[in-house]
Amino acid sequence: MSIPTPPDELFYKSSYSSQGGECVELARTGQHAHLRDTKNRDGLCISVPAQEMLAFLRAAPSE
Repeated sequence: MSIPTPPDELFYKSSYSSQGGECVELARTGQHAHLRDTKNRDGLCISVPAQEMLAFLRAAPSE
């Protein structure tokens, strides 16, 4: 199953991101979360179920 990449305006960076662009961007559409590299926005976009992304973010260390 192919999941379309969301439009650019739906992606955002974390407030913890550096100004050098060394980060990923996240977008949420319906039941999916989408991740892409800030330096290569036209490259690979990884899409995962939103609930799985939420579980990952909750388990990740905050600092």
